[in-house]
Amino acid sequence: MTVGLSLIALVGVAAASAQALPEMRATVEVVSDAVKARTIHGWHSSRLVMHDGALYAAATAADPDGANDWQDRGLLYRRDPGGAWSVVGEPPNQPYHMCVGADGHFWVVAPARYHTAEVFRSKTPGRLDDLELMYNGTCAYLGASVNDAGDFLLLHARDGTSLPNAVVAKFYEAATGVWHTSEFPTPEGRCGYEGIMLRGKSAFAIVNSSANLPPDGATAQESSQ
Repeated sequence: MTVGLSLIALVGVAAASAQALPEMRATVEVVSDAVKARTIHGWHSSRLVMHDGALYAAATAADPDGANDWQDRGLLYRRDPGGAWSVVGEPPNQPYHMCVGADGHFWVVAPARYHTAEVFRSKTPGRLDDLELMYNGTCAYLGASVNDAGDFLLLHARDGTSLPNAVVAKFYEAATGVWHTSEFPTPEGRCGYEGIMLRGKSAFAIVNSSANLPPDGATAQESSQ
């Protein structure tokens, strides 16, 4: 199934009266007319970013020969000054989340299956055609954010189904190139989508509990395989 990916740009908000809802004027642009419905997935996901005055969008396209579980791949678009959108990058898996730091390095989280969490980063600031794999986690239920210094934070479930579970935190320090790891327990089960704001070395996160009980008769360990 293919659908269209459209950009809605809100150019102004004006209240019509004290009681009425605000009137919102918008510009609608078609980024692509051949993407998968999975392009929009998860309230926490960021698929539109701005860097150096240009807009970038992420989408998912069908790939029957793809090696991942969903047989798809990513498409990364850039809007040129004239308003046209063109593909500037193609990660091997569907992008769940995209962000960019002030240093110009793009981060694209694009899992290949439910029990991985591939994180790609652009080698060259401002480019999306030279992504390199920086980290691969253990579960595709996740969230990510970047701060002004270019530091990157990923939160993901330890695995998809086991009880108890945990949220794993992976923090990339741009100044040193070092990954730091911590986790906190979620005894009720898996936490799914995480919305994150990373400010300096502190983060504010909404962690969406999506506990998934093991099938009848299965142990927690068996259900996580």
